Amino acid sequence: DEIKHIKKFIASAGTYANLVRQAKSRQKILDKMEADGFIQPVHQDRVFTFRFADVEKLPLYAPKIVPLWRVLGSRVV
Repeated sequence: DEIKHIKKFIASAGTYANLVRQAKSRQKILDKMEADGFIQPVHQDRVFTFRFADVEKLPLYAPKIVPLWRVLGSRVV
């Protein structure tokens, strides 16, 4: 929880000179903790891209596609 708070502070430091100094100091602390094995390095999540064929271009024998709003009402999936 404290690590999340420190990372949030570092990300929001902006260009204010005093905050940038504090953020650099806190980043050094996190780097030391990571080097000593107290925290695991952050790995970027993979980004997935999905591409779907246009419904109008599907062959006539394709199964009927039901819009989600008819199935789930107003809920967003």
